[in-house]
Amino acid sequence: MAANVQREENGYLDDDIDDLQNILAVYHKNPKILQEEIDSEGRDKNFPTYFRVQDSQGNLLAEFPHIQENIPIANFPLPSELSIASTAGIKWKDNRDTTFLLKTVWIEDGSREKIRYKIQMALNVTPQETVLVNYRQSMVIGLVLVTITSALICITITRMGLRPLAEITATTQRITASQLHDRIADSRWPKELTVLAGAFDEMLDRLEDSFSKLSRFSDDLAHELRTPINALMVTADVILSKERTPEEYRQALESNMEEYSRLSRIIERLLFLARVTNKETRVERLPLDLRRELEKIHELYRAMAEEQGVEIICQGEGIVHAEPGLFGRAVSNLLINALQHTPSGGRVTLAGTRVSEHLVEVRVSNTGTGIPVEILPKIFDRFYRVDSGRSRSTGGVGLGLAIVKSIMDLHGGIVTVESSPNQETTFILGFTVD
Repeated sequence: MAANVQREENGYLDDDIDDLQNILAVYHKNPKILQEEIDSEGRDKNFPTYFRVQDSQGNLLAEFPHIQENIPIANFPLPSELSIASTAGIKWKDNRDTTFLLKTVWIEDGSREKIRYKIQMALNVTPQETVLVNYRQSMVIGLVLVTITSALICITITRMGLRPLAEITATTQRITASQLHDRIADSRWPKELTVLAGAFDEMLDRLEDSFSKLSRFSDDLAHELRTPINALMVTADVILSKERTPEEYRQALESNMEEYSRLSRIIERLLFLARVTNKETRVERLPLDLRRELEKIHELYRAMAEEQGVEIICQGEGIVHAEPGLFGRAVSNLLINALQHTPSGGRVTLAGTRVSEHLVEVRVSNTGTGIPVEILPKIFDRFYRVDSGRSRSTGGVGLGLAIVKSIMDLHGGIVTVESSPNQETTFILGFTVD
């Protein structure tokens, strides 16, 4: 707007220059008529314009009345050359806050002599400056009001947008270890927060499941430790109730040794589980000859199998990448479990095969009664036993399969089971190949 106003103001003066050039060409030799034309030119404009005309020697030829009183000569700029007669003027303000646009130019009249004249012009631009000042003030006021309004709207929208987060926060604050069943997912949430609420609920599902497993583990552990400890205490009470013969003391100690062994196995297996389930634990996976490793395990348990009347078949070949000790522990646990559940005259098969370029499987199969389908998902839980009475009598504590699963997790592999009642049961260890 300011640029347009300035362009129009300079346009007024440029038009006046053209008019004066025509007037000088006709009346430059008649000062009286020249003065009348200048007076008329200044008053006919929509905005008052002051003129002063001098010849090339600086002699005054004509001027608008009272120009010297309003605008001292010293305030006019130096004249421009003819080639840049349209140069913009300068603004000047008097002590009455009246603003003038001042310009000084050299022009030639239209006569043959092409006489040069110095023209000093002053255009009263106070109304335009007032409009610009008012416009600037309005813009500032409007900008302030718009900024304040926008800020209030933003605050309101932000509070409305954060209200669901406040509700989510309130819900999460109500969730404790004893109230993990609460959930925050709700169709009322905006779509931007629905994913967050869903992810948070999935985390709560995992936490609830972990807490549930930890609670069951604690209960099972207390139960497993209480049984041998109670047996030791009862034996000690009975022995100490009266004087005993050395033979009776010996029998009591031998009986206690069985319970000590049971406690030792539980503690050893729990410590082993704690090590292999630690995510910071790193294993060195070495290339192992499948057939050779399976044969080693076969030799270790050959006597146990023969005593039970069970045949062990070892087959397969290939290379598996695993930590030797952990590999042997996993397969041994499965073999012991298979021998315990295989009746006399049955067989257990150890087989290794390369299924694909990136997968090697070790299968431990046994003939027997099988595992009911409904309990298959639970058999890898700690302290879970299909037949708790039989397991206790043989010293089992329900940690063997949990150890197998932890070893496979540590290797980045998987363990699965295929079984059904009165059918062959097969445990499958899947090792990935680097």
